[in-house]
Amino acid sequence: MSAFDLSVVEESSLNHPLRVFANMLEDVQSTSSKSDKQAYIQSYIVDHAYKDEIRELLRLALSPYVRFGIASLPDIPASVRSFTDDEILTETRALLTLLANRDLTGNAARDAVAAHLAALDDSDGDGVSTREAVRRILLKDLRAGFSESTVNKVVKGCIPVFECQLAHSEMPELDQLEYPVMVQPKYDGVRCIAIKRAGVVTLFSRNGIPFDNFLELNDYLERKMPEGVVLDGEVLHRTLSGEDGYQKVMKRAKASPGKNDDIPITFRVFDGMSLSEWESQKCPRDTYMRYQGVSEFVDQLDEFELVQITPNEVCSSQTDVQRVYARHLADGWEGVIIKTLTGAYTFKRNKTWMKLKPFGSADLKVVGAFEGNGKYAGMLGGLICEGAHDGKTVHVEVGSGFTDYQRESFWRFRGDVIGKLAEVRFQAMIKAQDSEIWSLRFPTFLRLRETDTVGKL
Repeated sequence: MSAFDLSVVEESSLNHPLRVFANMLEDVQSTSSKSDKQAYIQSYIVDHAYKDEIRELLRLALSPYVRFGIASLPDIPASVRSFTDDEILTETRALLTLLANRDLTGNAARDAVAAHLAALDDSDGDGVSTREAVRRILLKDLRAGFSESTVNKVVKGCIPVFECQLAHSEMPELDQLEYPVMVQPKYDGVRCIAIKRAGVVTLFSRNGIPFDNFLELNDYLERKMPEGVVLDGEVLHRTLSGEDGYQKVMKRAKASPGKNDDIPITFRVFDGMSLSEWESQKCPRDTYMRYQGVSEFVDQLDEFELVQITPNEVCSSQTDVQRVYARHLADGWEGVIIKTLTGAYTFKRNKTWMKLKPFGSADLKVVGAFEGNGKYAGMLGGLICEGAHDGKTVHVEVGSGFTDYQRESFWRFRGDVIGKLAEVRFQAMIKAQDSEIWSLRFPTFLRLRETDTVGKL
């Protein structure tokens, strides 16, 4: 049975699961209250007779690992038939399974989706019909104001969550490290996780958003990558480093498939594991063992320009790290990532990975503030800062570097904060095309200053 098959259930001719799912979307989208949304969801996935079927439909819609290959929906023809109540869920399961497993693609997929939607009920007026519910599942957008985190608050682990390891936000004290350590270049690119499942390779960003415009990389890895493997790395411009290379890769990454594909890329792999380790979020093998494994795989590949292993050096002292760091800076990279040799892959920020890179800082006037969301709702989300730095006009939103106490007090007394100077640490200055206004890459709040120190570093 396919990994995406839904189990067969008995359906009521009066209240079948897909109709119940549509009713749930209608209820949840009717309120803006987070607590009410959560209560509605609980009534459907905990207390309802069809809770198992509703949970599975939610997984199909919200799991980052299930993709249907549908960017936009086709025009719906006049229906030549309508599904009976006994057919609706069975036929919908079959369609979603074929699409998710890539057994149905291209024009055949569009025709099948159009015919399926045409056969579904669309007579609910301003409510959510079964046709509309399936449309939202296919587009991976339920449009009801909730995400997988809301569902997982009701039933822990109901929806898979995409997480990868990130370097700790603080730079290391080199004289405090336990040596030896692994040192790798920190690239100017976009984080990319390649997952091969059921013969299909999907490329994800660090936030679990699929990359749809690195098609040559997808195709090559589908031919060369073993089944059930995950590769972690970064997509870079093939010949350019620094800000120029980063901007071009981002331009391609954000474009629709086939556009800007003249921008050459390379995938630098630095970690990897089995799919079962990735899905369970338990990978006990240490950093050095994982690197050796992916290095052996990449060494066997014939397309060196497209997929490469990230260079790695084992350093036994602070002097060794500083030497490698200086060399990678001279090569045009951001700095280095320092990794503990025996560290597990932790699927979160962790000091087993630490970044060492140079920073600049600027004193900018606070001209505004915005509220946070999630756990920072009712607190400061960030400061809007403007000013001149290095002869350039800067405008930037600074959302990191604050303590919880600062977020609370700065938001409560934001009238007093606006007008002051903020010292902001950053990695690079960036400017959009056709603009004379500059921004800062990776801005971090350091401290407030008095207004008479503006421009003085």
